[in-house]
Amino acid sequence: HSANIRNLSRLEFTIKNKDHFRTYGIKNSSLESILNLDQEKLNEIMTKVLSIHLDKRKSTRKSDNLGPNDQGLLNSIAGFMEFGCTYDVAKYKISSNVSCDRGKKRLENNLDGLYRDYIKGGSNDLKNKLSERFFNEIGWKA
Repeated sequence: HSANIRNLSRLEFTIKNKDHFRTYGIKNSSLESILNLDQEKLNEIMTKVLSIHLDKRKSTRKSDNLGPNDQGLLNSIAGFMEFGCTYDVAKYKISSNVSCDRGKKRLENNLDGLYRDYIKGGSNDLKNKLSERFFNEIGWKA
């Protein structure tokens, strides 16, 4: 029999020691106790772990000082990234139709600066990089 499995993923995280178990409300860290944790408790732990590692937000400066063109470019980058694109994909999509090499390079440098100053290290950036790494590891190329 062949199984038709869709949307299967695997998530691993490590709980280091007894003190670490206690932070998640687990008093007994024996193997038997861990194997008997219910799905609700495992989901609660997973949510806490993900919020620690994926929801960090970082902003190096406010975007209030940007002119309308730079604000539009920043919004474009952010928009692509909200839909799961990495910065490299967003940069390619935004600059791909610029035919002049000098103009394209200038635009890409501007995009790089906006990304570095306003987006890099934010939650969408980190999530999209992790997703891209996962898909690359399973051999699925865009």
